[in-house]
Amino acid sequence: MVGARLVATGTRAIADRSDWSISLGLEFELAGALRTLGFRSWY
Repeated sequence: MVGARLVATGTRAIADRSDWSISLGLEFELAGALRTLGFRSWY
């Protein structure tokens, strides 16, 4: 399987509403991509 997904998460402190953070990321399936490119012997 070859795929990718966008991941987002956010947090906010209970005690201080102005204390917050957001994280963004990109995940992808490395093993599936390598298999598609012909690398099959390492796993």
